[in-house]
Amino acid sequence: MSNLMEKPLTDHLKAFILPMFMLVVLPAGINLLEYRLFSKPVVTNQIPLLLTGAVVGLAGGALLAASIRLIIVQANTTIMPWDPSEKLVVSGPYSYVRNPMILGVILVMAAEGLILESYGILGMALLFFLGNTVYFILSEEPHLAQRFGEEYQAYRRHVRRWLPRTTSWKPEEIDRDP
Repeated sequence: MSNLMEKPLTDHLKAFILPMFMLVVLPAGINLLEYRLFSKPVVTNQIPLLLTGAVVGLAGGALLAASIRLIIVQANTTIMPWDPSEKLVVSGPYSYVRNPMILGVILVMAAEGLILESYGILGMALLFFLGNTVYFILSEEPHLAQRFGEEYQAYRRHVRRWLPRTTSWKPEEIDRDP
């Protein structure tokens, strides 16, 4: 396993600025704006929304943390797409779904939308999902196919972009049908 600190700590810390903005600053601003404009409660008083949001948020947070750890340790890169990895990661959460880190972010955003009862944050989660889908289709996936060739093509055939598999995919399953 690679040494976690092969990249400078400052590179890793800088990489978390955008996710923190998307998961903390922007939702807090949207919630405050909705509170001021519509006099809605800061946090929902509906127990089903609160519980659903908590479960979705914990699942998203766990998925996000596991994905980030794997990218940093196994691929020796930061979480930012402009700092591409030299290694294709297909283990851990990546063996179930191709974009677990972004899926984790979307789940956390959806949880915030539910817990804060915010249509603005739920809309932001939807836009984030759509924007990433377009980005993956038009940019990231073609670059990964070019960089990793058949290894990535096999992975792509067997592991879906957003909907997780029910079982972990292993690279030795290349010859089997998806």
